[in-house]
Amino acid sequence: MTKTGILILVIAAVAAVLLYLRTRTTGLPESHAPISRLALPKPDPARLEIRGFEFYVRLDPARSGESLQALATAVGNRGTIYPRSQWAVVLWDDFFAPDALLREISDSLATQVIWLSFQKQVDAFELQHWAKGQLQRRLMFGCYEKERTWEKVEGQPEAWEAAALFDPRDLQREIEFLKDYPPQGKTLVAAEAELRAIWSEHRLSVDSQLPNITGRDAAEAVAVAYSLPGWE
Repeated sequence: MTKTGILILVIAAVAAVLLYLRTRTTGLPESHAPISRLALPKPDPARLEIRGFEFYVRLDPARSGESLQALATAVGNRGTIYPRSQWAVVLWDDFFAPDALLREISDSLATQVIWLSFQKQVDAFELQHWAKGQLQRRLMFGCYEKERTWEKVEGQPEAWEAAALFDPRDLQREIEFLKDYPPQGKTLVAAEAELRAIWSEHRLSVDSQLPNITGRDAAEAVAVAYSLPGWE
């Protein structure tokens, strides 16, 4: 290949990477095409390797074969299914959660479905937890429109959240930050009291940047709490 040909390939690759990164912060590229049209590589069906946009379907041992067949029909060619003893893992082909499909699978199989995504570079994190067609919990942090900001908080808090999202060490760091960069419009005492209230009440609020989390760590906390496969 000529030097010119190599240069063209390098420029095309850089442009594709920049477009991909842009979609992670704005949600959609300028053409408004779904992120999946960037031709993400298909995972190896013989090897389960978490990519950061998966969902998990709880299996009933008494009818796991029937459930897996129904799951395969629902997923089609949009995901790769990895059956495990308690959960089936679906590596999805898109960073965007298929909300309607998650609800449908949870409802039709009368089971739990957990969508879990994260992005390490910008600490994005998203959880959807469905049970028998009903949304139990939805958390979205810095995924689509507002970087490192809570974009959605729906449903009831789950047991894993307190330790994973409200680490006392993070609170102490936020307090030290206040001392170095005093807030405007309120006293230092009032600002510190507000921080302590957020942590003590385990408060998550849309449009708030607190608590500021690490996306992958939050996803791993969910995986550990529900014994999700692929995180060993």
